Amino acid sequence: MYKPLPDSLTLKPSGIHGLGLFTTKEIGEGTNLGMSHLEIEDKIIRTPLGGFINHTKDANCAKVELRMTNGKFNYKKWNLVTLQDIKEGEELTIRDMFLNRWNTGALTIKQSGINGLGLFTERDKSKGTDFGTSHYKIEDTIIRTSLGGFINHSNDPNCVKVELRMTNEKFNYKKWKLIASQDTKEGEELTVRYTFYKV
Repeated sequence: MYKPLPDSLTLKPSGIHGLGLFTTKEIGEGTNLGMSHLEIEDKIIRTPLGGFINHTKDANCAKVELRMTNGKFNYKKWNLVTLQDIKEGEELTIRDMFLNRWNTGALTIKQSGINGLGLFTERDKSKGTDFGTSHYKIEDTIIRTSLGGFINHSNDPNCVKVELRMTNEKFNYKKWKLIASQDTKEGEELTVRYTFYKV
C-alpha cells in the first residue's frame, strides 16, 4: 500500500509555520529519507516529504541534489538527508532555497477515518474547483505531489483526476489535476478513485 511518508515521520502543527514534518522515532545522522523535490523544466515540485518541511537557519536536514540523465530526460531531484541524530518528536528542518510553500487554497491535512492522514477542506468548495496538480508521470514513474500524497481512495469519491499531456522539445510527460466532482462542505475529506495503486 502506498505511504506518503516514511514510517519514521508524521505531520503535526509546527511552531515555525503551519504543518511540519516530525519524527516518530529516533533517526540517525546521514539517513536518506527519500525524494523531497523534483525539477521538471523550470518548475520545482515538492513531494509529500518536501511539501511540509519548514525552513530554519540552524537546519537538521539538507537537500542533496541528484542529476538524472538518460536518452529522453534530463532533470534534477533532491533527496532529504539528516545532518545529525534526531530525537523522537523533533521537527525536521532545512535551509530552504525554494520559496514556494504547500498551498492548496483552504485545504489541510488531518487524521482520516479512511486511512492514515487525509486531505480535508477548511471551507466550502464548489463542484469544478481546481485544487492543483496531484500527480506527475515521467517515463514509467508516478510521482505524487504534496497535494496528491495525502488524498485517500473512495468508491464514492468527491474528486476526480484530470489528465494533461505536457510536450515540448525536452520533455513528454503527463500530469493530473485534482478537481472537485461535487460541492464539498467545510471539514469534509477529499477522496478520489485510485487508478495508479491497488487499494
